[in-house]
Amino acid sequence: MNMTQLKEKFFSFLYTLNLRKKFIVFFIHLTISAAIFFGFYFLTAFVWYPDFYFSANDVWFAILTVAFVDVGLGPTMTFVLYKSGKPGLKFDITMIIAMQLSALLWGSWVVYRERPLLTVYHNGSFFCLSSTQVALAKADLSQFSTGKPIPQAFLALPENFEAGELRRIKMEQTVLASNQPNLPPYILGDEFELLQPEQLPDVLAEELDITKVVSQPTYQALWKQFLNDHKVAPHTYAFLPLVCSQIDHIAAIDRKTGHIIDAIPIPSFQTSLKRTLPEKQPIEEENKFN
Repeated sequence: MNMTQLKEKFFSFLYTLNLRKKFIVFFIHLTISAAIFFGFYFLTAFVWYPDFYFSANDVWFAILTVAFVDVGLGPTMTFVLYKSGKPGLKFDITMIIAMQLSALLWGSWVVYRERPLLTVYHNGSFFCLSSTQVALAKADLSQFSTGKPIPQAFLALPENFEAGELRRIKMEQTVLASNQPNLPPYILGDEFELLQPEQLPDVLAEELDITKVVSQPTYQALWKQFLNDHKVAPHTYAFLPLVCSQIDHIAAIDRKTGHIIDAIPIPSFQTSLKRTLPEKQPIEEENKFN
């Protein structure tokens, strides 16, 4: 058998497999699936989780799941199963599309339900509250419309012992949902206030000293990126913990307004409080009052 005959048999084999049509259908399916996925990604990254809330809320699992099914698995199954004139081809394609739509609807529902609607400052930390958590806390969002993508609220500490006891009893009597943290920012929505300038000293008194942690090789690149993005002196901002998901972040807030400007994925437990406690009196002086 000469070379010409081999080529003819080879191209005849390719024609039998219908590879050309397979690739055409595959790329059409892939293009449509990718366009739909990127629409989903745009909504997630720029509308539902704007700015730093995207990384702080750790929505990558849902996004990657949708990408795997809609952009990876769906078109690949079409390529494998497609054959022109094959009996039951319409059913196969319908099932593939149904699987993709199910993954897309699941991912959209998860990220939309868990999207942050409010950030609450309480006792030295900022807490992101999802739409579900805002509803469980019975918080009225209308009083926090400040023009920011995600408004901020303030939950003060009890002013005295009696107020503290009333809050403790109130929290004990609250029936929590299965995934609702037993912490004031997730329960006491009716006590949330708009963050006012007179409350800023209480917030700034809890700022963190991040000098040591940002000098570590692990976090130097993140710190340099933050400085490059904002191009201001570090002391322009105060840094406090931001609790949105299992990934720890530090929020950078404007010292004049208290608004969160950005957040860095640096663990707050590696930092220390910037404030200094009063020095303890010498024992001799203490004994004078005994």
